[in-house]
Amino acid sequence: MHAKIERYAQIGAGLAGLSMVLISVLQYNEMRALGESRQWVFHTNEVIREIAETRNATSTAESAARGFALSANPAMLRVMIDALKEAGLHEHEIRSMTTDNPRQQRRLDRYERLLAEHANSLQELIDIRRERGSTAAADFSAVTNGGTTGLVLDSLGKELQNEESALLAARVQTQQRSAANTQFICTAGSLFSIVMLGAAGLLIRFDLRRQRLLSAELRSEKDLFTTLMNTVPDSVYFKDRAGRFLRVNASMARRVGIADAGSAIGKSDADFNGPEHAAKKRAYEEQVMQTRQPVIGIEEKESLPGGTEAWMLSSMLPIVDEKGTVTGTFGISRDITASKHSEQALETANSKLAAWNAQLESRNREIVLLAEMSELLQTCNSEAEAESILNQYGRALCPGLAGSLSMTKPSRNLVETTASWGDTSALVTVFAPEDCWALRRGRSHGSGQAQGRLRCAHIDPAFEGSFLCIPMMAHGETLGVLHLLRPGNNELTEAECGLAAMVGEQIGQSIANLRLRDALKAQSIRDPLTSLFNRRYMEESIERELHRANREQVPVGAIMLDLDHFKQFNDSFGHEGGDAVLRAFSELLGSQTRREDIVCRYGGEEFLILVPGASQVDTEALTQHLVESARKLVVVSRGRELGVVTTSAGIAIYPVHGSSANLLIRAADDALYRAKTAGRDRWMVAEGLR
Repeated sequence: MHAKIERYAQIGAGLAGLSMVLISVLQYNEMRALGESRQWVFHTNEVIREIAETRNATSTAESAARGFALSANPAMLRVMIDALKEAGLHEHEIRSMTTDNPRQQRRLDRYERLLAEHANSLQELIDIRRERGSTAAADFSAVTNGGTTGLVLDSLGKELQNEESALLAARVQTQQRSAANTQFICTAGSLFSIVMLGAAGLLIRFDLRRQRLLSAELRSEKDLFTTLMNTVPDSVYFKDRAGRFLRVNASMARRVGIADAGSAIGKSDADFNGPEHAAKKRAYEEQVMQTRQPVIGIEEKESLPGGTEAWMLSSMLPIVDEKGTVTGTFGISRDITASKHSEQALETANSKLAAWNAQLESRNREIVLLAEMSELLQTCNSEAEAESILNQYGRALCPGLAGSLSMTKPSRNLVETTASWGDTSALVTVFAPEDCWALRRGRSHGSGQAQGRLRCAHIDPAFEGSFLCIPMMAHGETLGVLHLLRPGNNELTEAECGLAAMVGEQIGQSIANLRLRDALKAQSIRDPLTSLFNRRYMEESIERELHRANREQVPVGAIMLDLDHFKQFNDSFGHEGGDAVLRAFSELLGSQTRREDIVCRYGGEEFLILVPGASQVDTEALTQHLVESARKLVVVSRGRELGVVTTSAGIAIYPVHGSSANLLIRAADDALYRAKTAGRDRWMVAEGLR
């Protein structure tokens, strides 16, 4: 019997030791696999971040290039160059980090080529802007379809990011499996060790009671057990039915803050922990003793001596004697604080990554919308079209915000709302410029701390919410102001303010360009002295009107007028007097003709009027009225009346007197010559078909 007990005890101790070795080996392997998984997760997150940086830099370069094309601002050119360099650096970093992935390497080969093509396209846009101006740059941008290479780059960047996101998901799953395996091995190994240790302890105690002669051997076994208890890194304890400690190991003693593990014997959890924790432990003990079933894998946070806290993974089992009576409980606890912190750090990193991805998607969406709006603004033909585009894109760019565009009237004494979206009832539609702090300060003004806080007078005092006013400046001129409103207590974010500033700048530049284009167009088709159309415009218009007349089967009247004895006005009153006569006669022609009639200064003191849809009778009546009205003109220069002004006129009707533009004008000119030969101050009609 003694040999059998001794053999069983030896087998139990050997199995316990072997299990600890095996558990340690398995734990080491699983922890190493878990560490490798975490490294791969971190590596994949870094690759995703580099891809996001590359896409962001590429988008920044394209936006900066378009900004330079619009404003020729050297700072935008520097931003573009820096962004392209940064995109190249990030692309090389991604390449070095994905050498183990042939698919990503092939995508990066394409990405590098596309990036070079995109840089060349942006440089070509810059060169066109420098050499041929903003209009040519806008035409180039329209022809290239708003940056097709940039869209392909962004799509390929998404493919790179999706590949890495898939790898990240797989590696996170691998990490989770490794963590689960580690936890399972630790728990199962701990339970197995506890069972082996408990069995060995029971055998030793039984052998002590039954065989006092084996005390030396039992002491050796006890020493072995004690050594095992003190060297196990987990906290191990034994309790009686009353919850008093029968024995704790060194790790348990350190955890409860005592130097001597023996001093814990006879005490309970209430002597080392708070009442809430002690009551919870006691409830688990009662459950284990009543059900005879272990409680495995309890995760809980415990307060340690010194005010620190730790996460513990605990298991509790019943102690049963040889008669099957439950005499107490024993348990084992493992400090999983580091693992818990790693899980929390991983969750935090995943949350941040999700937030960054959301922000990046939002920024990409805003950049796309801004690019679309900018392209449309560049192709506008009128301020009304530009305002309509802002009305449409304002809702998409600023969701949840109400907004309006107010333009300064030509008199500069009033500002009037021309476009709006959302509920803008809190804004006055017409107000004086001094009622807006943004117009007075020349910079953004709003309810936020960085904008000034003071409320503008054009905002309803009863409005409860935040606001932002952005002045639109271009070429040193204040064009108007862009307003944004948000009801409630939330202030506009810094990103929203920045986006609004970009929208205001783009719409301001667009309107300024439209006005400049209209002014240049007027200068190219108007005579500077008389403000009538010039000969070039007439030559372009007459062909159009004759084609329309052929299509609609209607006549076109042509009246050629010449001021009689105009040289005498110059000789008598100087060129200033002659200019006064030309201006007065031009005002007469403009006031006595229809809006659809084309009146031009044909050359010197000669004028040509094109009357679309007018018959010969109508044209003669108009000509007679103009000749008679000229006699009644009173022209004053330097306080002197310049005398009577008379005019001679020749009439030709298309297609009766001329089958083409040149023939029609020649017929009217011949009729004018005959009127002058006949004595001036009269009109005549052309003869015959030419």
